Amino acid sequence: MPRGGERGLNGGLELALRCPERGWWVHPLLSGSKRPVGNCRRCRPPSTGARPACGFPDAEGCACREAGRYCHGVRAATRERELTQRWWRGNDFGVGVATGPSGLVVLDLDDHNRPPPDPALLLPGIDLTQHPD
Repeated sequence: MPRGGERGLNGGLELALRCPERGWWVHPLLSGSKRPVGNCRRCRPPSTGARPACGFPDAEGCACREAGRYCHGVRAATRERELTQRWWRGNDFGVGVATGPSGLVVLDLDDHNRPPPDPALLLPGIDLTQHPD
């Protein structure tokens, strides 16, 4: 499964285009992060805890989604090739997968109350850019 760290101008786009081939819905992440790319000005809350003018997170009436913008993170996820190419072209975005619409279940076993184990004991993540199937 793609991780927030999957990035690079060509690698991110390549991975973002391959995920929908598996039926996975993708959306851009900030480079080197698990956070979705920021909202456009209209969709950004005017202050912490406030609701933006578009009504996000509901966003049903927001023109951004209809215009094909990614400013609603996982709610803007797509499987459309042309839209994916437009979002990633020229950007150093990571690849996020909307697990619910993609029919995926993810189990995250991070234990933030303990120090991480010895790196030699950790299982490596799967770099999907190295696995064409």
